[in-house]
Amino acid sequence: MSMKTRDFFTWTDDEVELLLKVTMEYKTAMAAENTDWESSQTKYCDILERYREHYPSPEEATTMGKVYLNNKDEITKGQLTTKLKAVRISYRRAVDAGRRSGHGRVVLLYFELCESIWGGSPATHTIQGGIETGNVAAEATEFSSPAGSGSSAAQFQESAVSPEMTVNRRQRLTATLCGHRRERLKRKLSANSVAQEDLDIKRQLLNRLEATDNEFCSIYHIRKVLHVYVHRPSQSRKPCLQTFE
Repeated sequence: MSMKTRDFFTWTDDEVELLLKVTMEYKTAMAAENTDWESSQTKYCDILERYREHYPSPEEATTMGKVYLNNKDEITKGQLTTKLKAVRISYRRAVDAGRRSGHGRVVLLYFELCESIWGGSPATHTIQGGIETGNVAAEATEFSSPAGSGSSAAQFQESAVSPEMTVNRRQRLTATLCGHRRERLKRKLSANSVAQEDLDIKRQLLNRLEATDNEFCSIYHIRKVLHVYVHRPSQSRKPCLQTFE
């Protein structure tokens, strides 16, 4: 049974959302201790333990209107690790591309949660809109209290991400998209500037060639007239000189 579970394990949207919120709560708790959560050797074990604590029973899931199909005791560290790494890779690809769509269902649905986990450290960043690290840490402490699993899961679902955080994440995404557009415009303008400069150089070269050609023709004509004048008899030089003048 255990081998079958490992081979055919499927995550529901609600299970993934809870996993991301538990990971965010763990990151916040580690930041309160001035520790980078991703550098912790036991991070996946710790997150799995917290995840099982807040995984609701079938009755609690029905009451909350959520879909939790798996047995929390059968969820392994390997499954949790694989899922988190896959979501992180998809999120970073979405950031590099400058758009949410096209990088998986999880990133499309929970981009703000992914950004709160992998987009910056709450220990060194104050979120715009009045929410500070201390407030988030207080919520994490309350979430970690030994209360009943059902009420704990319901409370965590409601308080993990505030409306201000959601607005802030959307503003950041919009700024990222605008930055990509500006970069593309700069590259386009730069290419046009290079083409215009090349055209100007070609025109200058053409004008120089024309001026050189005209100068050569003038010098050739003068030398030809002088040659004819020098080789004429002396009595006919004066009329020729008058003609040249």
